[in-house]
Amino acid sequence: MLSRIEAYFMKEFSEKAGRLFVFSIFLLIPSYEVKGLFLFLLATSMLAWDIQQKRTTNMMALPYTLVELFVISWLFMITLISVTQFVGAAIPWDTSPDFILMTLVKSIIFATSYFSIAMIFVVSGLDNFGMPLLVLIGDWILASIGRSYQNFYWYVSPITQGNVFASAAFAFALFSLALYLFNKKGAAK
Repeated sequence: MLSRIEAYFMKEFSEKAGRLFVFSIFLLIPSYEVKGLFLFLLATSMLAWDIQQKRTTNMMALPYTLVELFVISWLFMITLISVTQFVGAAIPWDTSPDFILMTLVKSIIFATSYFSIAMIFVVSGLDNFGMPLLVLIGDWILASIGRSYQNFYWYVSPITQGNVFASAAFAFALFSLALYLFNKKGAAK
């Protein structure tokens, strides 16, 4: 399994080197609010972008099942986020270790949610960027309605993450749905 993960990572770094470099630079910023934009761009430019651009034939030539392809792509994104978070933590930003860890957890939840949302739309035959962008705007609007303690969606929203456990459960539900749809419908649009 490790050789498959390594092969996928090498493929991603060779095909998307420029884009990943730019995202990595901006993911070094410790502020979760600023980082959110680049997390969104990273999440929508992973496997969902490859499917949208009909570039999955190269990946399907490798000995991957659809589930492995989905999970390894997600692991690649999480690895990139984690590495940039820890490298950014080495830069003296005047942040505490708790803040750095919480930013990492929130970043992973946010990226997992929008990775899953992009995959759900692409597998359904829609766009990998435009539709998740509309969901992001809707997410922001729904999470900002009323007072936070009166708005249930504020707790599970990938943007606000009022309760980290509830938003992680919501991200896991989206991830499971996207994985199921991708496994059922396949990679070809």
